[in-house]
Amino acid sequence: MKTEAKNIYFKFKNSYSPDSETWWLYSKIIKENGDGDTCQVFQFEITSRDDHFKAGLNKGIAGLIDTNSYQYFEDLGEPCTQEEFDRELGNFLRLFNNRVQGSILNSSSSENKNEFKTLVKDMRRWQQNYFRNRDKEALKRSKELEARVDAELHKLDNPELGL
Repeated sequence: MKTEAKNIYFKFKNSYSPDSETWWLYSKIIKENGDGDTCQVFQFEITSRDDHFKAGLNKGIAGLIDTNSYQYFEDLGEPCTQEEFDRELGNFLRLFNNRVQGSILNSSSSENKNEFKTLVKDMRRWQQNYFRNRDKEALKRSKELEARVDAELHKLDNPELGL
């Protein structure tokens, strides 16, 4: 079915499985294939797994960027405004830069301190889930979060590392 793209900004509710948390995958059409069915898009998302940022062009085989890889218009999700796309891209970049530039604890921002509190609460929730149910996914998530908490505390104790 041939589809004309009237909007170039889209969002798609994404998840790892039907039973897991969801998030938005945002897309912007950057090139149409000319067949009326497919296009090349720039996409970004922050998954439900903390610190899992993804951004770039459509991915080809083995995750390599393939500038000849196209996506069907019908798979882009629902239209969104340029304002929403730009706002969420700004949020994505801000959060990504915070992760890259250093510890959330080294900032005086109450937002960053709340982020650390949320990180610790999530870690404890997953730990409690593991000890209650002995679930492998809960153990994996609790270890991932514990490593992040430890890394933040290490950065705080060793600011000269510049991590």
